[in-house]
Amino acid sequence: MYIEATVSDNVEIAENIYNLYLTYEDDFKISPGQFIMLWIPKLEEVPMSPSLVDKGRMRITYKVVGETTRFMSKLKYGSKVYFRGPLGNGFDLGGSGRYLLIGGGVGVAPLVYAAHLLSRSNKDFTYVEGVPSSNFKMFIDEVHELGGEAILYTEDGSEGLKGFPTEYLEHEYSRFNYVLACGPEAFNKKVYEICLDKGINCEISMERLVKCGVGVCGSCVIENTGLLVCLDGPVFKTSSLHSLGYNCWHDS
Repeated sequence: MYIEATVSDNVEIAENIYNLYLTYEDDFKISPGQFIMLWIPKLEEVPMSPSLVDKGRMRITYKVVGETTRFMSKLKYGSKVYFRGPLGNGFDLGGSGRYLLIGGGVGVAPLVYAAHLLSRSNKDFTYVEGVPSSNFKMFIDEVHELGGEAILYTEDGSEGLKGFPTEYLEHEYSRFNYVLACGPEAFNKKVYEICLDKGINCEISMERLVKCGVGVCGSCVIENTGLLVCLDGPVFKTSSLHSLGYNCWHDS
């Protein structure tokens, strides 16, 4: 079942990174970390994890990387698109301790949505965003407005702290009860290794090639595990991944 949505805005917020704002009439609910399959007529479906959902409005944060996202960047006010979901499993926000939301690139999208919900529940959290340079900064100011601690890492040192957000995790892990992470494969693997070594309660949003979103095609299987990102994830506990006893990382 597809839900029809109308484009209310489509704004470039950083270099080749856009916020697509959608409105719709259905009573649709989705948790941070879950995803939708977004369909633009005459183009393919693409998996997207919203960066905000609230009362008939959805924000999709995406980077222009191919034909579909390039077309998306040209959508205008009033354009019609369609989506189905929610799909997969999201982050657990039910804990009573302090959260660290740590991400790289557009992987921060579900984390900033989590920041909104944690803020509404008056829970303590720190948000750490890692990007190549200040040209790619996305949600630092927004998280500040939510009342959370927001820290920016840039690889070139053009703004914020020079380096990678995993450096923050290595030094400050003892401040947090829960870690929620989403980013590129190498970033996710580093978070996994740190949290496993330190015994931290951690959930990671994994990324693989999702085509159908419902476990039929098998394209998003995690290596050597039989787990599917679309059904068993995309969010996994590090303890669950470790208990499988398999190597599940692309670059290993």
